[in-house]
Amino acid sequence: MNNSFPRFGAISAILVGVVSLVFSRLIVHSRLLPGGLGNLGIFNALLLVILFFASAAGAQTLILISGGLTSVIVGPIWWIWLGRQPSCRLRRGA
Repeated sequence: MNNSFPRFGAISAILVGVVSLVFSRLIVHSRLLPGGLGNLGIFNALLLVILFFASAAGAQTLILISGGLTSVIVGPIWWIWLGRQPSCRLRRGA
Protein backbone atom coordinates (compact mmCIF):
# COMPACT_ATOMS: atom_id res chain seq x y z
CA MET A 1 0.00 0.00 0.00
CA ASN A 2 1.15 3.53 -0.72
CA ASN A 3 2.52 5.26 2.41
CA SER A 4 1.41 8.71 1.22
CA PHE A 5 -2.29 7.77 1.48
CA PRO A 6 -2.68 8.43 5.25
CA ARG A 7 -0.96 11.81 4.85
CA PHE A 8 -3.26 12.69 1.94
CA GLY A 9 -6.29 11.66 4.01
CA ALA A 10 -5.22 13.91 6.88
CA ILE A 11 -4.53 16.85 4.57
CA SER A 12 -7.89 16.41 2.87
CA ALA A 13 -9.59 16.39 6.29
CA ILE A 14 -8.10 19.77 7.23
CA LEU A 15 -8.85 21.26 3.78
CA VAL A 16 -12.46 20.11 3.81
CA GLY A 17 -12.72 21.31 7.43
CA VAL A 18 -11.53 24.80 6.54
CA VAL A 19 -13.80 25.02 3.48
CA SER A 20 -16.74 23.74 5.53
CA LEU A 21 -16.01 26.33 8.22
CA VAL A 22 -15.85 29.19 5.70
CA PHE A 23 -19.10 28.22 3.97
CA SER A 24 -20.87 27.54 7.25
CA ARG A 25 -19.93 30.93 8.65
CA LEU A 26 -21.22 32.52 5.43
CA ILE A 27 -24.49 30.60 5.88
CA VAL A 28 -24.84 31.82 9.47
CA HIS A 29 -24.03 35.45 8.67
CA SER A 30 -25.94 35.77 5.39
CA ARG A 31 -29.24 34.46 6.80
CA LEU A 32 -30.19 33.19 3.32
CA LEU A 33 -30.21 29.63 4.60
CA PRO A 34 -31.30 28.21 7.96
CA GLY A 35 -28.99 29.05 10.84
CA GLY A 36 -29.08 25.45 12.02
CA LEU A 37 -27.50 24.42 8.74
CA GLY A 38 -24.61 26.81 9.32
CA ASN A 39 -24.19 25.67 12.92
CA LEU A 40 -24.18 22.01 11.87
CA GLY A 41 -21.54 22.85 9.25
CA ILE A 42 -19.40 24.56 11.88
CA PHE A 43 -19.69 21.45 14.07
CA ASN A 44 -18.72 19.30 11.07
CA ALA A 45 -15.72 21.55 10.39
CA LEU A 46 -14.67 21.22 14.03
CA LEU A 47 -14.88 17.44 13.79
CA LEU A 48 -12.75 17.47 10.63
CA VAL A 49 -10.08 19.64 12.25
CA ILE A 50 -10.09 17.35 15.29
CA LEU A 51 -9.72 14.40 12.91
CA PHE A 52 -6.70 16.05 11.29
CA PHE A 53 -4.92 16.68 14.58
CA ALA A 54 -5.88 13.26 15.95
CA SER A 55 -4.41 11.66 12.82
CA ALA A 56 -1.23 13.70 13.20
CA ALA A 57 -0.93 12.65 16.85
CA GLY A 58 -1.92 9.04 16.22
CA ALA A 59 -4.77 9.19 18.76
CA GLN A 60 -6.78 6.19 17.56
CA THR A 61 -9.79 6.68 19.85
CA LEU A 62 -10.18 10.31 18.83
CA ILE A 63 -9.78 9.35 15.17
CA LEU A 64 -12.58 6.79 15.50
CA ILE A 65 -14.94 9.17 17.31
CA SER A 66 -14.41 12.28 15.18
CA GLY A 67 -14.04 10.34 11.93
CA GLY A 68 -17.13 8.27 12.62
CA LEU A 69 -19.27 11.25 13.55
CA THR A 70 -18.22 13.36 10.58
CA SER A 71 -18.34 10.61 7.97
CA VAL A 72 -21.44 8.69 9.07
CA ILE A 73 -23.71 11.16 10.87
CA VAL A 74 -22.90 14.88 10.80
CA GLY A 75 -21.34 15.19 7.34
CA PRO A 76 -24.09 13.39 5.42
CA ILE A 77 -26.83 15.28 7.29
CA TRP A 78 -25.12 18.59 6.45
CA TRP A 79 -24.65 17.75 2.77
CA ILE A 80 -28.22 16.43 2.35
CA TRP A 81 -29.68 19.45 4.15
CA LEU A 82 -27.56 21.80 2.04
CA GLY A 83 -28.61 20.02 -1.16
CA ARG A 84 -32.30 20.25 -0.29
CA GLN A 85 -32.27 24.05 -0.08
CA PRO A 86 -34.13 25.63 -3.00
CA SER A 87 -31.82 27.33 -5.47
CA CYS A 88 -34.26 30.21 -5.97
CA ARG A 89 -33.73 31.11 -2.32
CA LEU A 90 -30.01 31.39 -2.96
CA ARG A 91 -30.48 33.57 -6.05
CA ARG A 92 -32.87 35.95 -4.33
CA GLY A 93 -30.12 37.29 -2.06
CA ALA A 94 -27.73 38.00 -4.93
